[in-house]
Amino acid sequence: MSVALPETTGAFPSSPSATWPGRSRALGGLAAAILVACCLPLFLGLDRQDIENDESIYTYAALRMAETGDWLTPRYVDTDGLFLEKPPLKFWLAAVPVRLGLIPGTVAGLRLIDAALSAAAFGYLMLFGWRLAGIVCGAVTLILLLSYHSLLFHHGLRENNMESALVLSYAAGLFHVVAWASSGTAVARRRHAMAAALWFVLGFMTKFVAALFLPMVAGAALIVTPAGRDVVRRQWRDWIVPALTALGLITPWFVYQLLTHPDEFWSTIFGAHVYMRFTTFVDPAHVQPWHFYLTDTWARLRSDVPGVRVLQSVDAARVLVVGGILYGLWRLRGSGQGMAALLLLWWALPVGLISLGTSKVTHYAYPFLPGLALAAGWLCADALGAVERRAGGRVQAWRARVQVWQPALGSWPRRLLMVLAVAGIVLAAVTFVNGPLTLAAGDIRLFRNSSIVRPVLVAVLLLAWLGHGRAAVRVAAATFLVLLLPLETAARTVERALTVHHPLRSARECLLNLAQTDPGLRRGIYRSDPYYPYLGVHQLYYSLRDTGAWVEGMERYDAELRTRLTDPARQTPLLLSAAQWEAARGLPMVQDEGTATAVRVLPGVVLVLPGPYRACAAEIQAAGGRLAEAAPTP
Repeated sequence: MSVALPETTGAFPSSPSATWPGRSRALGGLAAAILVACCLPLFLGLDRQDIENDESIYTYAALRMAETGDWLTPRYVDTDGLFLEKPPLKFWLAAVPVRLGLIPGTVAGLRLIDAALSAAAFGYLMLFGWRLAGIVCGAVTLILLLSYHSLLFHHGLRENNMESALVLSYAAGLFHVVAWASSGTAVARRRHAMAAALWFVLGFMTKFVAALFLPMVAGAALIVTPAGRDVVRRQWRDWIVPALTALGLITPWFVYQLLTHPDEFWSTIFGAHVYMRFTTFVDPAHVQPWHFYLTDTWARLRSDVPGVRVLQSVDAARVLVVGGILYGLWRLRGSGQGMAALLLLWWALPVGLISLGTSKVTHYAYPFLPGLALAAGWLCADALGAVERRAGGRVQAWRARVQVWQPALGSWPRRLLMVLAVAGIVLAAVTFVNGPLTLAAGDIRLFRNSSIVRPVLVAVLLLAWLGHGRAAVRVAAATFLVLLLPLETAARTVERALTVHHPLRSARECLLNLAQTDPGLRRGIYRSDPYYPYLGVHQLYYSLRDTGAWVEGMERYDAELRTRLTDPARQTPLLLSAAQWEAARGLPMVQDEGTATAVRVLPGVVLVLPGPYRACAAEIQAAGGRLAEAAPTP
């Protein structure tokens, strides 16, 4: 299916580089190939990591909806009580396919929905970049987002959380706002306005007020420029029907909850999870200084690969993002001020406002990162376009001056030199992907190449000599960009996606298998304190909830611990903090190394396996758990 790109006029005119190197069908195929390559890490290894803490809440709510058919009131993982913190649209997107049998109700099945939503967001960002400044802008945008690993792996786009839908809401909604402001016909404008309103509904019914920055950014970007104000003044009526449609889609669920749960609903969804988060805190670990989003984003932009091939001293993502911000500020002066304002406000306006609150969490800033990535892509595309236009002509002029000294070349020598130029480019590309290349006959080395620059330099000189000055400059500039981009960091996403780390799931599967093979085995989990450790409490409960009844509390702790460890009739697995296990190791009952095995399943959390449950230790370790230090011999 082809997607028509908006015209380049209106409040958000495109960059001149949007027409370089064009929008031909061949380049459309290249853009599609880049998009597929960048989306691939979103789908790989979805079942290779344990479910995360908040993800367990949302997964439980979706599965309970699919199981019970209660589509209006999500349930809470720990108690199966009301979960009124979020509207239910994201739960519906996961639960309905499970209920219909389209996807399995597994971690991988539910995460597949988020991967698809994230791929759609990437598609919109590729179109956004292509419209703004051409295919280079779109490609750089996606590569930068892939190199920001927490966006994918820390409460990120690959997990059954809210972030995939919210990022898609912003990317698609703002794309259609730009298209609306740039379209020449009333029918096209109204279509884009309706699309933007529906994407806003997706964001609002997924994460409530977190979507409000979408119309704020769009409105601010329109009114700060004369062209934008003119578009709003002439065409604001296009938004009447979309706004009423969005209101009609959003209101019913809120009215239902206010009528059904008047005491709990508003105090939970707004009082606890908006007002308290902004003024005090729900989780004390979320209290951060005002500059948290600035320093946290800067730290996470750092490459996890030392250096980048030739430009060893450059931290690529940081340089490109800072350069994109400065370029956007510079473009505020010229014809691109509307788009520059949009990209800068996309990040600065919401981040500035959420920085005023007390509670700050890394993933709150995810929907606003594409603005920075697009600005960096805009800088790269315009820089390449300017170099090609200026330097290409100079190379052509240089060749004309020196042509009188060049020997006359026939068609075959010219073809041979062109083949060598293309071979140099191919050799550089293969070396970049696979590393050094060696051609040998037995023990005799015939050829070796470990450099990217040398074959490209040969190709550039040959292209210039043959009269293809613009192509020579384009190859040289593109090579410099490839060396600058954090491609190695982005490629690490595949390695990270395929890493196996699911000790809790393996623990659950092993404990259930033990219960089936030995029906007389006592089932259940003893947790020393229902409130400590706070981190991971939902994750622990979701992962181990069906392994038997939980016993919690600190009363008679030493006696209960002794019984659970040593009494064959009452032995069960225990969840302790790392500090509690260190203390327990000193007790006489644990001194016998055959009593129990402890495995770290989360940071600061130890699963102690006494008696027959010790058989699960090796399986949990193989899935990424780390064996806690054995009890010392007396």
